[in-house]
Amino acid sequence: MSSRRLPGSGGPSDPERNRAGTAGSRPTVDAIARRCGIAKATVSKVLGEHPERYRISGETARRVRQAAEALGYQPGRHRRRHPRRLRAIGLVFAGDLPVSTGHNWELLRAVSREVAARGFHLAYAPVSGPIGEWLQGRANQLLDGLLVVLPLPVELARVDPAALPPAVLINTGPVAGLPEVLPDDRQGAEDLGSHLVALGHRSVALIGITSRIGPNHPCLDHRAAALAGVLARVGGSLADWIRRTPAEVVAGLRGPAAPTALVCYQSCDVLPYWRELVVSGLRIPEDVSLACADDLPVNTQTIPALTGVGFDVAAIAATAVDRVVALIERRAPAAGRILISEQLVVRASTGPAPARPIRARIKARR
Repeated sequence: MSSRRLPGSGGPSDPERNRAGTAGSRPTVDAIARRCGIAKATVSKVLGEHPERYRISGETARRVRQAAEALGYQPGRHRRRHPRRLRAIGLVFAGDLPVSTGHNWELLRAVSREVAARGFHLAYAPVSGPIGEWLQGRANQLLDGLLVVLPLPVELARVDPAALPPAVLINTGPVAGLPEVLPDDRQGAEDLGSHLVALGHRSVALIGITSRIGPNHPCLDHRAAALAGVLARVGGSLADWIRRTPAEVVAGLRGPAAPTALVCYQSCDVLPYWRELVVSGLRIPEDVSLACADDLPVNTQTIPALTGVGFDVAAIAATAVDRVVALIERRAPAAGRILISEQLVVRASTGPAPARPIRARIKARR
């Protein structure tokens, strides 16, 4: 009666030796996986360059290494002939496409240029489900590092940073202690608030379309707090109109003690408000000043041109790519935040605060 050797018991059987290879051939990961009775991906993780990144039991790792030794597997030679890494940096985001409007479009273009300039490839790495499942995929294992942008993958905050390849967040909220590179929204909003105060404005409203505000992005809170702080120092106030439609904003401007200036959350949101102001017979900036908490090329095309707060897209991209490359090469700390200064660009849409309420000025014009 013939006997069959169980996987993981004793030395390799004759069929296993045949599959592992004859004289002069190289044993494979497949042979080790069959011998241990586990998935080939698990064997690759144990014998790979960074096994500590994966949650594999000590017993499983021991069995894999024993089987590799018994079969004569040589991982060093295998890696040289078949490099595990592609010298690629993954651009990680949730869904099919990253946010590609406004500054983000220019940011993605700048990131692509900076990655290529450092001798890496940029690989789009969409996460269609929980990040934990994505981490088990082969594509992730081939990436040297990650740049994470909006929209953020689901449950990213729950992932142990040690389980990720070297990763840097770009222009998004803090997640799992990962390094961040982002514009200094507080500083930019303070500069804009100081500009409005110098023009005599003491009552300002923050407006915008909340559906376009990225998840887990702190910029709205930072901008609101900075504007409110500047106004409070001169006895002024900031009204939270971020949830109001353009028609509701115009109606509020006609009420008592109405704001004399509006600050839109971002340039992508401003056109519906601009149109409603013009259709309602309100003049910019004579009746109300209008500004944006960012600065896009469209700001120069409106009449009058729109005051905005811009940030250096090229500097953010270069800094983020430099940092992830340094992490890949183990030349930088694994946490921390780098803020890139913003720049106020004053244009004709902001002017001196009017002395009389809007209702009185419109009546006088009639």
